[in-house]
Order: sequence, then structure tokens, then C-alpha cells
Amino acid sequence: EGMVKSPLTGLWIPEDTAMYRPYAVMINNIKVASPQSGLSAADILYEVLVEYGITRFMAVFEAQEAMADTTARIGSIRSARHYYVNLANELDAIYVHFGGTSYAYDEIKADQVENVDGIKGMLASQAFSRDNKIKSPHNVFLDFSLMLNSVFNSSLRTELDESRNKFFNFYEQDTTPENGQTANKVTIQFSSSVRPYLVYDAQTGEYTRYQFDVLHKDINNDQPLTFKNIIVQFAKHTEIGNAYLTIDLEGEEGDGYYITNGVAVPIVWKRNETAKECHYYDLSGNELFINVGKTYIAVYPDDYRGGVIFE
Repeated sequence: EGMVKSPLTGLWIPEDTAMYRPYAVMINNIKVASPQSGLSAADILYEVLVEYGITRFMAVFEAQEAMADTTARIGSIRSARHYYVNLANELDAIYVHFGGTSYAYDEIKADQVENVDGIKGMLASQAFSRDNKIKSPHNVFLDFSLMLNSVFNSSLRTELDESRNKFFNFYEQDTTPENGQTANKVTIQFSSSVRPYLVYDAQTGEYTRYQFDVLHKDINNDQPLTFKNIIVQFAKHTEIGNAYLTIDLEGEEGDGYYITNGVAVPIVWKRNETAKECHYYDLSGNELFINVGKTYIAVYPDDYRGGVIFE
């Protein structure tokens, strides 16, 4: 009673939490900024390339303060990129960042994206702070509860748009895909310096993430990052100047993999630009169902598929 299934994970959450929009937060991911703070509390974790072969996370959190101990310090927070704005839109999320490129600000303006900006925005400015023990620009952190309080007292729309279709469909029971290939270890070689991998644990039924040759932990609670589901989404990447990238997401479609329970199967993704929605399908054209739990999504260059390795 009083609980419903989360639209992000399929797990039971308070009914009054499920009605609110999630928050998509830009997180640093270079070696000197690792391990990060607060990532173990994220319901969905995106990883996408930015400049010079490095990646950046977009961590998606439900709007609940019950996890305040884990999210009193999230970060370090980094700046926006325009294709992350597209990804946040797919979840009807409020986008949280600390500055951004001109491309990102153009996208935010064009799509009228509701966002919390630690540099240009006055909203929730007190929720961002710098840790002077860490070298700038890797020292900006977010207090999630402070930000929520600011947003809920602002003019931003905080409730989910009920007219939108669900982003994920969840199985009622834990399910292993049929006719897949073995994926007990999944390596995703974004570049020569960024080669994260995830290892399946049959006892827990989850994948544990490693990066920079060590177990990837949340420094807030010393817990490793684990995921029930992995999605690899292939998309065209193009350099547009000054090492900045653009990624073909708007109105596009492509292929990829869904990975769970030590098995990987091919999938298709399609983005409806009018609705700002992305949906995943199996090869028969049916909407994809995934297992209940947290999901890691890697948006990966479609011209370097050999960098996604299953073992």
C-alpha cells in the first residue's frame, strides 16, 4: 500500500516519488576525479564520449530525499553537452549541469529544457559548492536535497508528463534472453584511455563495473557500482570543431545490445523527435522488456563496434 513500481528501475518506491520527474546530472569521469560521489544512488547511468577520448556520465536520480546520506555530495559536477540534453529529454528529466558549451545552451533554449545550471542559473545556486582540497574544475559538488528543495519551490514543472510513453518496460519475473551470446564480461573500449568493463556475478544476478583498472566504487559509501541491465546504443559520432562531438540521436534510429544475466542480445532503438522519446525493440519489432533493477547505458560510436567485447 502506498507503493508503486519505479518507471526507471521497476523497483517498488513510494507513490509520491513516482509522480515526480527525475534529475539527470552531469558527472565528471576522468581518472583524477575518480572515484565519484553519489553514483551508487543513480537509477540509470549513461556514459558517452566527450572531447579527447574521455567520457562523461549522466546520472539519473529519482526525486526522493530518502537517499540523502548517499547524495548529500554528488559529483564532481561538469558542464553540459547538447546530446546529453537529448538523452535527458527522453526521460522527461530536469537537466542538472555546471555550465556548458554554446551548442548545449542552444539545445536547451531550442527545446525549452528545464534545467538547473550551477554557473548561469540562480536556481539552486546554494546546492553547488566547491571543495577547495580538489583542483578546479574537478571540485564542484551538488547537494541533491538542497537542489530538490529549490526546484520544488520554483516555477519548474516537477511532475512527470503522464501523456508520455514509458521509457522502459519491465518483466514481471527475472528473465534471461533467449538465443543470445555469452556476456559474463562486457568491455566497452571508448578510447585508448577509457576502457571500462562490467563483470557478471551469478550469485547476485548483477554486473559490477570496473574502470581505470580498479573496481568502480562510490566514495560516499565505499560501495561498488552494480547494474542489473546494460544497454549499448550504437550511434553516429562526428567531430564538429575544437574536438567537440555531435551524436546523431534526434529523429534517428540504430542498433545495439541488451545485456542481462550473462547474456547479450541484439536490439534496435528509435527516437521519435516530435515526442522527444526513445524506445528500444527486439529484432522482431516488439518493444523491449528488461529486468527490474538499475541500468547502465553506453552510447557508443557505430563505426567502432569491435570495441564492444563480450566474454
